[in-house]
Amino acid sequence: MSRLVRIHFLAAALLSAAAVFTSPRVAAAQLTVDELEAHLVVTDGGQAVHTMRVRNESAERVQAVVTIEDWERDEEGNNRFLPAGTHARSCAAALEVFPMTVALDPGMSATVRISFRGAPAQAASCWSIVFLENRATQRSAGRQLQYTVRTGVKVYAATAGAVRDGAIDAMAVSEMASEVRTPRQPSDGPASGASVADSAALELRFRNVGDVQLQVAGTVEVRRADNSVAHRAELSTFPVLPAQHRLVRTGLPPLPRGRYMVLAMLDFGGTEIVAGQLEYEVR
Repeated sequence: MSRLVRIHFLAAALLSAAAVFTSPRVAAAQLTVDELEAHLVVTDGGQAVHTMRVRNESAERVQAVVTIEDWERDEEGNNRFLPAGTHARSCAAALEVFPMTVALDPGMSATVRISFRGAPAQAASCWSIVFLENRATQRSAGRQLQYTVRTGVKVYAATAGAVRDGAIDAMAVSEMASEVRTPRQPSDGPASGASVADSAALELRFRNVGDVQLQVAGTVEVRRADNSVAHRAELSTFPVLPAQHRLVRTGLPPLPRGRYMVLAMLDFGGTEIVAGQLEYEVR
C-alpha cells in the first residue's frame, strides 16, 4: 500500500546536535533478559500481560530484587530515571510484577510476568521501567569491590487504537565557510577563488504528535537547481516518546557555490511519511 507524504516548508533555525543513548544487554556478566523492551496492548477491559526470561550468566548464585520506576528521554536521546509515578504518563500504578525477587544458580533461567491492570494515565499510552537489581562482587589482587547492578526493561502500554503520527517542526543547515584560492601571480591583485561549505550539517527537530513511541527512520537529500541529487544519506533509526521532541543532526558534504534544496523524509511506521524541506545557498 502506498503512503502519503506530507511536506512542511520550514524556516531556518539553529538547533542542537543529537546524541543517541543505548542500553547494554549484559551488565557485568550477571543477569540477562531476553528483551529490553516490553510492549503491552491494553484490551477494553484494561488488562495486558507480558512475560520475559531472565538468565544468570555468572558463575555464582545471583539474587535480584524487582522494582518499578519511571523514566523519560530528553531531546538528545538521553535517558533519565525517576521515582515511580513521577510523570503524567507513568504506568507504575497499573503495573504488577511477579515474582518480586529472583534467585538463580549459575546458568539457570526464570520467567518474570509483567501485568497491566487499569488504563494508561490521561492518554492512550503510558511508560515505566522494571529493574532487576542485584549485588555483585569483583575480586582483584586480594581486594574486593561490591557494587549494585541494575538491568532495566522499559515497559510501554498502549490501547489497540493508539494513533501513530509525527511532524517535523524545524530544519536548519549550520556551516563554517572556507576558501579555495588559486595561486597568486606577481601582477595579480587580491587572490581569487571559490568558496565551498565546510563542516556543514543538517539539524532537524521531530515531534511525536501521536499516542505511542515511534521508531523513526529516514533519508536526507540535497538537490541542485535542476532537481538532480547532489547528496543522499540514510538517517540512523531513533525513538521518540509521545508528546516529545527529538533533535537529529547529520553531516553534509562540501558543495560548490550555488543554491540547493535540502529534503528530509521521515518514516515512523504510520500511514504517511512526513517530509520537510528548505533552501540552502553556498556562497
